[in-house]
Amino acid sequence: MATIGLLITNPRIYYRITKLLKSHNIGFTSLTSDEIHSSDTLLLITTKTEDSLVLENVERLYITADTPNNYILARITAFLQGIKGKFEEVVIGIDPGFSTFGIAIFGDGVLIETITTFNVQETYQKLVQATKLYETNKKIIKIGSSASFCRTQLLSILLPYCLEHQILIEEVNEERTSISSLPTEINSKERSKDVIAAIHIAMREGEPLQEYESEIKEGEIKLLQEKSRKLTNGKITISRYLALQVAEGKLSLEDALRLHQSKNCDT
Repeated sequence: MATIGLLITNPRIYYRITKLLKSHNIGFTSLTSDEIHSSDTLLLITTKTEDSLVLENVERLYITADTPNNYILARITAFLQGIKGKFEEVVIGIDPGFSTFGIAIFGDGVLIETITTFNVQETYQKLVQATKLYETNKKIIKIGSSASFCRTQLLSILLPYCLEHQILIEEVNEERTSISSLPTEINSKERSKDVIAAIHIAMREGEPLQEYESEIKEGEIKLLQEKSRKLTNGKITISRYLALQVAEGKLSLEDALRLHQSKNCDT
């Protein structure tokens, strides 16, 4: 019995989706407007253009030319595991690191997407995209408790966004976390440690976080100053004040370097 059907008249979108499904070994049947009424398709991937041709009792996944591949795959994954329509709850776990962030997204308890990001701004953009993309009645973002200036930077911009959009944000204690305690299908060797940690964070209970204050450690300041030297091949070491501004999320490291250079040019 066919599970997934395609009813897409736009050739560019059709080519893109068929290529995506084939690359992930997802079986599907291509349908015409005449075939849709006799099809045993359970999930139909289509566009709003073909909406009038679709039967009411068919589960639909509407896409556009701009719908991200990861969203399409996530919705198919959820459907194949028995979740239809929009999610009741979406939980996003974040493992904040010094150089990389792990992100894990669950829809109604099913892992639907994992992401690795490489700076605070990219992480924030991915989180905003996810909260807008996944339709749900309840959204929760859970972030690990490990102290780092990257975590401080992220929370400085993420908290206001979550409060404005009524998204619950929680802090999860990362002590006593055990990768071995995760289900085998999740604890895959193909996943990075950051992603595995993010999965674990998403699965654990957290405490609501509405305000965040963190004491920046001296070691974090020195780490940022060292990073400024590496970025400039040893030519620039930003001041402690600028490093503190970066650690608190008030400046990016690039902005701090520009300010340092500007100040030196003026003197």
